[in-house]
Amino acid sequence: MSANECRRDGCISPAHARGLCANHHKQWVHRLRAYGRFASERCPIEAPIERVRQLRAVGVGLRQLQELTGLPRVTFAKLEKPGRQWVSRRTYELIMGIPAAPAYVLASPEAFIDSTGTTRRLRALARVGYGGPQITEMLGIDDRGRFCDLYSGRAKHIKAGRAMEVAVLFKRLELTEGPSRIARDRAIKKGWPLPLQWDEDTIDDPAAKPIEGSNYSPFKERLEELHDMGIRDVNEIAERLDQKPESVKRQLERIKAASNKDSAA
Repeated sequence: MSANECRRDGCISPAHARGLCANHHKQWVHRLRAYGRFASERCPIEAPIERVRQLRAVGVGLRQLQELTGLPRVTFAKLEKPGRQWVSRRTYELIMGIPAAPAYVLASPEAFIDSTGTTRRLRALARVGYGGPQITEMLGIDDRGRFCDLYSGRAKHIKAGRAMEVAVLFKRLELTEGPSRIARDRAIKKGWPLPLQWDEDTIDDPAAKPIEGSNYSPFKERLEELHDMGIRDVNEIAERLDQKPESVKRQLERIKAASNKDSAA
């Protein structure tokens, strides 16, 4: 038997895969599938491409993707190659094993990531009265002007560890009023959105947009109206408002928290 022939006894057809000709390989695959034991070495490319796009959208850079998967740079370049339909099972599993989380969660604290989400959080906090001096003090930063380039949008990157600190602070303060009228007035003048106008799932995505101006109040009012009508199922509310269930649930929690704060005041 030649090295290039099918390894099945009596078959001289050219080897196709796993040392078997096309016909015997097909039979072997069908048999394993029948017993539920077949795992192809190739996987469709669509899911890994979409996962990489999701991660890049929330600020995960190519270097972080390489660190998270152990895959070389050329592998990610090949994903976008026109006409390609398959990736190896190993590549598929390594990419799909990365959770869809913000870059500041996935990257090492010293790694530089896209600053879009951090800038949006800082500006939103300014809108409710927490300016640079208050933020830097709460983060234990001596230099009160440290975030100037972030507020202005000039700084395009930030260390993941610092972005995480700002994200945690944002979650703690977004429903409270800060002490700085100067920060609030400046933010209003510049048209910076309120914290509630950002969806937490997309705030780090450069392509995401806040719920703007007059569109924001009707959305919030419609959400409260449906809830008051006795429609409590999050999935049903999400369908009526054309929103993701997770976003609706988070907005309801925010409204409830804000209501509790007003009652306690």
